[in-house]
Amino acid sequence: MLDVLLDALIDTVKIIPILYLVYLLIEYFLHRKREKFLKTIAGTKKTGPLIATALGLIPQCGFSAVMADFYSKRYITIGSLIAIFIATSDEAIILMFSDYKLIPSMLLLLLLKAVIAIIVGYIIDLCFKKRAKQEILAENLEKDIKNNRHCACDHEHIVEDEHIHHHEHINDEDCNCCTSHIFLHALKHTVEIALFVLIANMVLGLLIEYLGVEKIVNFIKTGTILEPLISVVIGLIPNCFASVMLVELYASGIIGFASLLGGLCVGAGVGLLVLFKNNKHILENMFIVLILILTGFLVGCVGLLL
Repeated sequence: MLDVLLDALIDTVKIIPILYLVYLLIEYFLHRKREKFLKTIAGTKKTGPLIATALGLIPQCGFSAVMADFYSKRYITIGSLIAIFIATSDEAIILMFSDYKLIPSMLLLLLLKAVIAIIVGYIIDLCFKKRAKQEILAENLEKDIKNNRHCACDHEHIVEDEHIHHHEHINDEDCNCCTSHIFLHALKHTVEIALFVLIANMVLGLLIEYLGVEKIVNFIKTGTILEPLISVVIGLIPNCFASVMLVELYASGIIGFASLLGGLCVGAGVGLLVLFKNNKHILENMFIVLILILTGFLVGCVGLLL
């Protein structure tokens, strides 16, 4: 058992430098370009699912949470929301990038998720064409951007008046306090995901130690339907741990690429939590979850057949 824990720790430590560098780049990029992204979203009409897919492919779940909130305010269409949920891979892309053997699979995964997200997003908007036109309230989003600007450190950019005394940042470029927090945010994300990876490695290591890879694989692959079904169930967990576990299962040879793809099509990260918290239409939320489950399950099954 000590060997299993030691191996899990070593495997986790190996990826920490790469995780930190990637998160540092992401934090810097989002910090500098956040307002431009929001303005782009505010102008989306026919390009909604396309832009949502592009945002979802960025390896973090922040955008899925933001878009879920936007959907609850009817700034975006249901097709755009489903597109970003399907495209979101959370930490899976970063983990696969940290292992050179998984990079070809990562590139194929990104391509297929983008295609699936765009197709499903536009189909949903086409089915709800009349509603999609009514949902876009871009002018309200523009007002929100102007009235309540936030930078990476969550300081509000509020103009001073005679009653309220806040410091005003002219733009994000001048926000030195925000820039300094980029390093801390990147470190925080790195530590969180490293812990998830360590736990996932330990769980898988112990299962393999006591049950054996062959028994685990035989159980999951007993029926064609069971493997993608298990992946979809794991993907539904609204946490980074889901994508970490799916990647570890794939890297260990327990699930195939099709099941990994299906599970990650469902894994919208914390976006689902934000959706259920902010959108009061429960049946609508359940419909969105159902679309995700059907998409992930069908993708997994078709991939296994092929």
